[in-house]
Amino acid sequence: MNRIMWPGIIFIILGASVIVHGVMLYVVNTDATFAVDDRYRAKTDPWWEAVDRAGTERKTGWSATLEMVPSDSIEEMMRLTVRLTDRHGAAVENARVEMRLFHRGRAGEVLPATLEASGGGRYVTLLRLDPPGMWKATALITRDEQTFAESFDLFVAP
Repeated sequence: MNRIMWPGIIFIILGASVIVHGVMLYVVNTDATFAVDDRYRAKTDPWWEAVDRAGTERKTGWSATLEMVPSDSIEEMMRLTVRLTDRHGAAVENARVEMRLFHRGRAGEVLPATLEASGGGRYVTLLRLDPPGMWKATALITRDEQTFAESFDLFVAP
């Protein structure tokens, strides 16, 4: 009787392994947060291609800083302010600032934002960043023919 059970146990273990691998392949191929392709950005939208080009060129000499504070007027909203300066420290005015933000644990859920000029090289928006934790923010800044990109790491406290 023992000799008959051993082949059955081996087939059960092999079958369980096939099922586990099948489930893992299904999850990896259907869940957007699993980025297994090195060209994953090119598959999302052309905005990311512009960010990559701007990040490698760096011809503008601009620099950007990001400040995040809770909103005074609307509960649970965060005020994001990008301050843009040129290489001499002067404010960069009349620029278009677009951002894409995503939570580190939910890379498939991208939150787009367009910031509005508030003077002095500052561009502002209000966003609800939920859930708390580490967020990645990427800004694409354009003015006339100049393009600049910068990435920021944000921590949203619970």
